[in-house]
Amino acid sequence: MDKKTQHERHQEDVAFNHGMGWIGGALVLELLLILVNKYYFNYSTSAESIDRAIFVENIIYGARLVSALALVASIVWIVSTLKKGGAFSHIMELAVSSSAAVLFCAHVLVTFRQIGGQMLTLLVPAVGGLALLFFLFQRDFFFSAMTAGISGVAVWMIWQGNSTNMITVYGFLIVTLVVLTGSALLYKQARANKGNVTVCGRKIALLPSDAVYQALFLSLLISALTIVAALLLSGTIGLYLIFALAGWLFCLLVYYTVRML
Repeated sequence: MDKKTQHERHQEDVAFNHGMGWIGGALVLELLLILVNKYYFNYSTSAESIDRAIFVENIIYGARLVSALALVASIVWIVSTLKKGGAFSHIMELAVSSSAAVLFCAHVLVTFRQIGGQMLTLLVPAVGGLALLFFLFQRDFFFSAMTAGISGVAVWMIWQGNSTNMITVYGFLIVTLVVLTGSALLYKQARANKGNVTVCGRKIALLPSDAVYQALFLSLLISALTIVAALLLSGTIGLYLIFALAGWLFCLLVYYTVRML
């Protein structure tokens, strides 16, 4: 086996192990959500069950605070390291991704209660699968799936929004707008530079040279239109819009699978 083949094999192994790490993290988080649903939302009227539910609630509120502080600290650490010329490491990725995931889940549980917990039990495995796509599948399909997934969560929040959680809904809509706009700008830059982008003075290989930019921009357009439709319309239309995004993802999956053959 020559050095080039060994290097490619090593890169594949690293990608696989990295993807499995994300899957493992998603499984742990899913297990915790199942326990929350069992002991927090579905408690009985016994004193022991009520005390257990209060204990779990305190953990959720505490996890939200601690994860928020950890996320801020992780971002500061990453920015300071990059400014000093350091490299973005797997430990940094783990710190920022795990703290962001716990913060998001804890806040959704606090804000949307049981319906939020039910949504998270579906979303967490989907995110784990999405991470696996990033490391093992075509990069441009991952970004299309990511933007559609974020938009799907935004549509769900609009659908479930009420007077008590609209701050969270509008906050997530702002985040979604930033992601969609930033993605469009990065895709435009990558298309002009054979898949490479420059972020904070660093050249990053964002997409492969043969990326299908039409599919990427179309995903952004469909994602934006579904959010606008969810804002203008009401009722169960939110559920149908989520199904529409899922249908678009299925079409992309078929297209990119055929393209790999």
